[in-house]
Amino acid sequence: MRILSLREAFKETLGFPKALTQLLDDVHYNQEGEGSCNVHLNEKNTEQVSKLEFMCNVMEKLAELEEVLIYMSQPVKGTGRLKKCENGFCEPDSKCLFVPGSRLEVLVTDKEQLVPFWGMTKLCYEPAEGLLMTQEAKDEDIYYFDGYEDVPVEGATIRYRGYQFYLDHTYR
Repeated sequence: MRILSLREAFKETLGFPKALTQLLDDVHYNQEGEGSCNVHLNEKNTEQVSKLEFMCNVMEKLAELEEVLIYMSQPVKGTGRLKKCENGFCEPDSKCLFVPGSRLEVLVTDKEQLVPFWGMTKLCYEPAEGLLMTQEAKDEDIYYFDGYEDVPVEGATIRYRGYQFYLDHTYR
């Protein structure tokens, strides 16, 4: 069995979205709402309904994988440090705005790793509980990186790829 180099394996992986996109199109997977698969089935057949539920769960994971692979296939557009701003977090030098759900990479310095690495993640948000939407509530809101909850968001070193929102409300 041949072992691929990291470069070869990465190239092969990034070629996968075409097949994923075709599969998601073939089952008419729709990510809006909870996600749904449009296929012919007998809704009174328990086995078919069970398989549809399983297939929709798999399609949801494949759609997330497709999004990640497309993101990673794009060149790095910029790096910087995050700073809290009115509508989320921004990277002041580029004027990029990062809101909950924004995909980006955060520089992780993990004690288990020998060197820092770029961890791909999404910015997540958890509103403060029990507080009215006042400035005090906004200050208590919790932002974190999915999968890297120990990395503080404020001041984090990040890099981003592809299209981003900007403080002037454009998307480029």
